[in-house]
Amino acid sequence: MRLTKHNTGRVGRHAGRRGGTGGVVLGGVVVLAVAGLVVFALVRAVGGGPAPAEAGEGDGAIAGERSVQRILEAVQTYVRDGETGKAEAILSTAVAEHPDDQDLRLAYGQLLMQAGRHGAAFEQYDAASRTGPISGEEHFAAGTLAASVGRIEDAARHYDLAQRIDAGNATYPLYLAQMQLKLGLRAEAMASLVRASVIDDSNPQVWGSMASVALRENRANMALQHITRARALEPESRDWRLIEAKALKRLGRPADALGVLLALGDGVLGDDEALKAMSEAHGMLGEAGEAHALYEQALAGRAATPDLLFETAIWAERSGEGERALELAESAASLGHEGASRLAARLKDGSRSAAGGAEIP
Repeated sequence: MRLTKHNTGRVGRHAGRRGGTGGVVLGGVVVLAVAGLVVFALVRAVGGGPAPAEAGEGDGAIAGERSVQRILEAVQTYVRDGETGKAEAILSTAVAEHPDDQDLRLAYGQLLMQAGRHGAAFEQYDAASRTGPISGEEHFAAGTLAASVGRIEDAARHYDLAQRIDAGNATYPLYLAQMQLKLGLRAEAMASLVRASVIDDSNPQVWGSMASVALRENRANMALQHITRARALEPESRDWRLIEAKALKRLGRPADALGVLLALGDGVLGDDEALKAMSEAHGMLGEAGEAHALYEQALAGRAATPDLLFETAIWAERSGEGERALELAESAASLGHEGASRLAARLKDGSRSAAGGAEIP
């Protein structure tokens, strides 16, 4: 039994087995796509295949088969009626009684996932995988659950198993690469991304991820080549624009970087990473005043966080506005920013020195 909508084409002992859950990894962040398809999957799980034999027709295995079938039918009824707590209680007991039954393990894992208990859900998927073969989609689900609770090595292991089972799915090496990056395995991550690009060269996430890795390795020209392909496939992506702008800055082309970022419009003001990239490009062009003005505009339009105040103070100082820089630094320091405390102290010392030992009021 699988509580999802994707048919893996495998037939289990109790019914047609269904696999997996979806997910998106961008910048190493895993987002679970858990659809409300529990009832549908349960119906598919218990509704297919021949009816189990009556108890007494065969040996104890057949009796056990019928017992599990009845459990699944009861779970189906409770889920359909919205009584997922009862369904979970039944599955918890059933898994304890039948620890090697994959269908029960995976059904329990799906219910736990639906309840947002991703760590416990992963344990059920992982246990199911140890009782015998499971599908690539199910390994993918296990990997995504593991990643969501910070179990990166477990996530990488399951994503790797998924790609070994289904070598034609580019999603699996793409997600594996994200985990390898988190583990500091850049060469392995790039190899996974190359494998994904061979399977599907029309996926912008593959080229964007390759560009990100190249940028981390300070290979700006290579990063620019990869990100150009990503942007050709997804031209309005904010992420790809940021990577392109960073690559252009590394190559000493700040004006071109600004041109790429300007297309984000006022969205830059609410985006710390884009704001930083744009201000750095202005700084490279000797336009500290422009960078300061950009930060002041952002500060006027949203909540004053310690980091935002500190960055604004930095650019205020660079543009020659020492008093404003000190005011901002003190505000950031009052909110707990350690760097701002040091900046404020330095600015105060500079003010006293400029006034012949008396602090400027």
